[in-house]
Amino acid sequence: MNHLHTSHRPRLSPALVVACLALLAALAGTGVAAVTALPRGSVHTAALANGAVTSAKLANHAVTLSKLAPSAKIAGPQGPKGPKGDTGTAGPAGVTNAWTGYAYPGTPASVYSAGGAELAHLTFTSPAAGFTVVSANFATRIHEATASDCRVQTQIAPAAGVPDQTAPGFVDQWINGNLPTQFGAGTFLGLNASATRVLPVVNGSNTVYLNGKSDCTAALLGPVTLTAVLAQNNPSSTLVTP
Repeated sequence: MNHLHTSHRPRLSPALVVACLALLAALAGTGVAAVTALPRGSVHTAALANGAVTSAKLANHAVTLSKLAPSAKIAGPQGPKGPKGDTGTAGPAGVTNAWTGYAYPGTPASVYSAGGAELAHLTFTSPAAGFTVVSANFATRIHEATASDCRVQTQIAPAAGVPDQTAPGFVDQWINGNLPTQFGAGTFLGLNASATRVLPVVNGSNTVYLNGKSDCTAALLGPVTLTAVLAQNNPSSTLVTP
């Protein structure tokens, strides 16, 4: 008696199908993680395609201003006007007063003496204490009776007296005996000079002087102009001659 053998395919249960699908999904996720988890520093510039890094891929504050090229730095709109600052301290006052006097004195008041004395003075009233820049522009006329050199000294000073060559505002004129100074014949020799000196002043009346001294036979002053300009400060300074 022959037996008929019939083969039966096993049926997959729904539970087994679900389990297989879950396994495949898990394996696929592991594969993706393995691909995307690249070692640090393994991606270089050459590996990036143009346009691969977009603004959406950048974290906030990831790119600072120092990393941008100058052409990429675009100025923003002007901000609102700030509040007005405090008023600064007042600066020093400028020149407020100047005084001047002119004379062409006659003899004997304009004669330089051998011992030294006042030749002229300028009196003015200052509205404040401080300093004054005094300038003198003057001419001298020299007469020497002998064929020898002589000397004329003139100085701006705070008081009448003898010129002092160690103080400012001093003028020293040496006259050569061979020059025509009416020795034997000729005429007076005329010389022009100027001097400047800074002197302190008080609030009120002030007087500055022009003193002179000469060992020439005759030395005459004139014409002469004295000018005083008020200044608030006289900071120290040093004049050096090589």
